[in-house]
Amino acid sequence: MQALYAKINIAKKEQGLDEETYRAFLEAVTGKDSLRKMKTKELQAVLNAFIAKGFSIKKRGKPKVDAHLKSYIDKIEALLAELGRVRGFFVPWEYASTILTQMYSLPNFQKATWLELQGLIVALKKQLEKEEKLQ
Repeated sequence: MQALYAKINIAKKEQGLDEETYRAFLEAVTGKDSLRKMKTKELQAVLNAFIAKGFSIKKRGKPKVDAHLKSYIDKIEALLAELGRVRGFFVPWEYASTILTQMYSLPNFQKATWLELQGLIVALKKQLEKEEKLQ
């Protein structure tokens, strides 16, 4: 949800909305005037409304790593896709990158070892299992 908050706040700034206009926009889209009161699907609806108004999300895409780590990256990509299916919206690579940074203080995938990528895979699997149980 933090990623959605961040994207919405970036969109708000890019659109140049003052606080009153922004709150009215939120209310028109979801019936709520605060992001903190919204559930994930409502946050996604707000982001989609900003996208409809011309906001674009800059995607970094799949990270480039050494050949011997490619299978780990492919597995992480599959887990992100599965998380997206369960959540009902796209889960970007930044989500996995943030987890990697929180777990190992790494700035990016290029600095990760196979063991760190394996730890990220375990964390993503646990998150997926948790979210599937909530469905």
